[in-house]
Amino acid sequence: MINLYVMNVSPFEDSGLFSKGLSLIDEERQNKVNMLKQESAAKLSLGAGLLLLFGLNHASEQSEEKAEPFVAEFQAQNLVEHLTLTQNKKSFAYTYGPHGKPYIAGERSIHFSLSHSGEYVLLAVSDREVGADIQLIKDVRFDTLAKHFMTEEEYGQWNRESEEARKELFYQIWAGKEAYLKLTGEGMTAGFQTVYYDDAKQTMVDSRCLENEVETIWGRVEGYLFAVCQTAIKSD
Repeated sequence: MINLYVMNVSPFEDSGLFSKGLSLIDEERQNKVNMLKQESAAKLSLGAGLLLLFGLNHASEQSEEKAEPFVAEFQAQNLVEHLTLTQNKKSFAYTYGPHGKPYIAGERSIHFSLSHSGEYVLLAVSDREVGADIQLIKDVRFDTLAKHFMTEEEYGQWNRESEEARKELFYQIWAGKEAYLKLTGEGMTAGFQTVYYDDAKQTMVDSRCLENEVETIWGRVEGYLFAVCQTAIKSD
């Protein structure tokens, strides 16, 4: 099972909708939102809390594993209305791994990962270890950054592409590395060079532990590209 949820949080500029949404999420997330001074950061944190509330409750109700990922894009107002009407308020306590990766306390069968960029929040919920990353696609100093976070092989492959294809591949590799390092919980402490993109298998690979197989999913929404990595099911 892997379910993906995305949402544009810009509608939370409406103070009434913001307050209504805030009343629905768990106390820990409420405190986090209230501590944020920047409006943009508060909207993203609120959106993450609402997606998490829906996504974790939905996952806990699922009984069958799905071969294909379930992807849902929510409208902020519709999600708030749905959670209000259904009283979908089952709360979850959190625990944290050695590097700060969050888990559901007492729940070993549900894993999640959150990411945000620009005005969008992404949530991945899986029955396996998972990491997610979403990136707003924009013009940056591609060559300088590519040399910084790509391996020599990745950079060579990237540099052989057309200008248009390079932009797409740049974000594909970047998001893939971020997603993998969120799966392990290490984040940037491990460094981007430890993970590389396997073009033949269309997945991310950890150079430190080649036997660790992961499945990588890429997708797009409204000018954003996202990547999700989850541990692969090992065949007997």
